[in-house]
Amino acid sequence: MAQGCLRKSRLCIRANAIDAVCSIVGCHLTDINGHSYDESNNYLNLRINELFLKKLLSLTHEEKNKLRKLFDYFIVDYITIYLERTKENLNASHHNVTHIMDEKTADRSKQGYVNLSEYDNIGASPSPRPSAISKLIKPCFALKGKPYQEDLDNSNSGVASSQPKINTAIHTKRINVCIDGVKHISCLTSNKMWVSDFNSIEEIDETGEVFMKLDVEFGVYGRHTVTREGNLLFLNNYSVYILTSNGDIRNLYISASENSCIYASRINNDIFIGAPSVVNRYSESSKKLHEIQGENLYGRPFYITENTNGDIIVSDEQRKTIVAVDRIGRHRFDYRGNHSLPEFNPRGICTDVFGHILVCNHSYHDPSVHLLDENGQFLTSLLTKHRFDEDLPQDVCVDDKHNLYVGCGIINVIDVYKYRT
Repeated sequence: MAQGCLRKSRLCIRANAIDAVCSIVGCHLTDINGHSYDESNNYLNLRINELFLKKLLSLTHEEKNKLRKLFDYFIVDYITIYLERTKENLNASHHNVTHIMDEKTADRSKQGYVNLSEYDNIGASPSPRPSAISKLIKPCFALKGKPYQEDLDNSNSGVASSQPKINTAIHTKRINVCIDGVKHISCLTSNKMWVSDFNSIEEIDETGEVFMKLDVEFGVYGRHTVTREGNLLFLNNYSVYILTSNGDIRNLYISASENSCIYASRINNDIFIGAPSVVNRYSESSKKLHEIQGENLYGRPFYITENTNGDIIVSDEQRKTIVAVDRIGRHRFDYRGNHSLPEFNPRGICTDVFGHILVCNHSYHDPSVHLLDENGQFLTSLLTKHRFDEDLPQDVCVDDKHNLYVGCGIINVIDVYKYRT
């Protein structure tokens, strides 16, 4: 009798959940091709007509609240959409940031060195799910060498500054993520980013709150990117897919191998696909525009980006080199590390609005983020590791407010720094 009542209760919950979904997206029960309800984890598994998938991917806050009364999240094909807030004490997390600059730090910054290990960061944000790291820990990296910043105060004087204005990098917060190591970060604004491991991409906010998850397997690292409109491009099933900010998802029919990486131009929305020995350029309408290759130009691109001057810059894992070509594919420079440092093993790469190039050195001998100018000249090791028991820098990203995000490959955290003001 008890089991029969329990089964009826489950059926009632599932029926109510399906009715609610149909009501919100405006579909009929016949448009839902399959569904199941997992009571232990409180989620709904759906197969729905593609016409209505877009609506599910762009639910309003009020619609999420309505569904949240019935289940915490739902899965459609390889996409997971979270309804329940995955963090406790979310309001507190916005105030749980320690700004590390103080008088002592400022005095030492004038000498060109700031050791952030002497200061507590602290407040790690609550984990998205129980398996994420939530203990209080210091930032993985500290500033080393002379911080670099152009003298912006004299930028309009027509006279180049002989001495760059010094400004320190400040560790502002740590974001805990629940993926198997941070292999790639794509961001445009400070309130939303996409992070990935080898098996999935997650959409998170600045607190680490998870909103959506794509279960997509990756062959190498830089396999997603964000367009200037905020749309996500990602590689899946040997093709390029787009997930727009209004929930539209479609195949762009640009072929890619399991060893490809991708970047969307912030200048004109062209799409760059890096593959062994070649970089291909496509228009946003999927038309192939250009094939960039040359004798020993590329080995195996892991990450790819574009600078403000139109240079296409590749982090080549096989050649252990940063390779830059101009917008029509002519070789500009190779960067193989600073010769005063023991080893260069490049990983994630990005640029900022001032044309600087930032690249992770995934090296036990020099775990750091190298800062280069637009011509590939080494400026400084912007961050260096002070705790060798943690992890090596894997990827970097800079948002529209000049926040620098540094992801580590194993410990599932992203450290956020202010390195320009």
